[in-house]
Amino acid sequence: MENTRAILFLFSGIISISTGALAQCITETEMKADQKRFIQTQMMVAALQCRRGYGGVLPQIYNDFVKNNRLELQESERILSTYLQRDEKLSVTAYLTSIANKVSLESVRQSDFCGKMKVAGEMALSMKDPLPVITVLPVHYKIPKQLCEQPAHAMLFGQK
Repeated sequence: MENTRAILFLFSGIISISTGALAQCITETEMKADQKRFIQTQMMVAALQCRRGYGGVLPQIYNDFVKNNRLELQESERILSTYLQRDEKLSVTAYLTSIANKVSLESVRQSDFCGKMKVAGEMALSMKDPLPVITVLPVHYKIPKQLCEQPAHAMLFGQK
């Protein structure tokens, strides 16, 4: 009985440590969800700020992007919500609003933000997976936390 208690105590400590460590980092899946929502948020800001320029195409590009990626964006929101509840205790809406505000403020410092977003938006629409567009956005993505390290067994067996 004493050995069972010791094992349970040790096991609960390991779970506690790993949960605490997980709160200090972001998984690869969570980062990709965050990146997808960052792309969508930046496109939304561009659709609002650039609705008159470039023939008024940016709102349509944004609408098409959301329609084409609806399922992936919904899944990203679910993943992001779990991450934010674990780590920041924020809602997805509050988090994305803060991102939109940062993008909006940074966009005024960018030369030809609207033109660059038109190119990025058209590129996103032409791709099955728009995630590579993250590298060409005028307002750069910053990972919110350090990327979590994968357990050794996951790296050995190619798991993510």
